[in-house]
Amino acid sequence: MNSFNDYIKKYGNFSYILNVFINEELSETEKNTIILTIYNMLNDKDINKNLSGTPISIKWRVSNEKDLLHYYTDGIGGILSDNAINEHTKKVMNDICKIVDKNKFSYILTKPLTKKICIM
Repeated sequence: MNSFNDYIKKYGNFSYILNVFINEELSETEKNTIILTIYNMLNDKDINKNLSGTPISIKWRVSNEKDLLHYYTDGIGGILSDNAINEHTKKVMNDICKIVDKNKFSYILTKPLTKKICIM
């Protein structure tokens, strides 16, 4: 699966992408260990976090088992705000930092374009 449409066919709609970056100075073995640790903590898990007194569960998924650096979610059917998704993701990544040194990886949360646009 290489495209947005392939992912939607398999997993449904998504509105957020979590991109993980591994420190390039690490050995391949250490990179692989970090990638698998993050994958095991994130992929296809209902991750519950408390946001403003409300328990919120978000599930991140990869679209390709050969690419464990990009995760996708719809953020509970798209009903959560960007700020809520961002705060939830920060909490999840802080949990990961308790196991993986935060200097060994970084991440960015993005949104795909939701409408086709013409760029001239």
